[in-house]
Amino acid sequence: MSYNGPDRRRDTTSRRFVEIELRLNNMERKVDENILMTSGVFEIVQHGKSFFAVLGLIGNVVKWAAGLVVVVGGAWAIWTGKGGS
Repeated sequence: MSYNGPDRRRDTTSRRFVEIELRLNNMERKVDENILMTSGVFEIVQHGKSFFAVLGLIGNVVKWAAGLVVVVGGAWAIWTGKGGS
């Protein structure tokens, strides 16, 4: 009894099946590579969104702090008599 594996088959259907199997394996490999690249891009986007969320919070803190500085500065100017008039 001789080996009749995919590399020894001679009929057209068997060869076509092997070609399709090789193409499918190649496509699966490319999909896996694409998933790895896409997940890397997704991580970068997530980090960017987090970065801008933190920047928004810092902006709010600066806005409120500037308002407080203006109020305290105005009160100090009025208290010490260094106001505009």
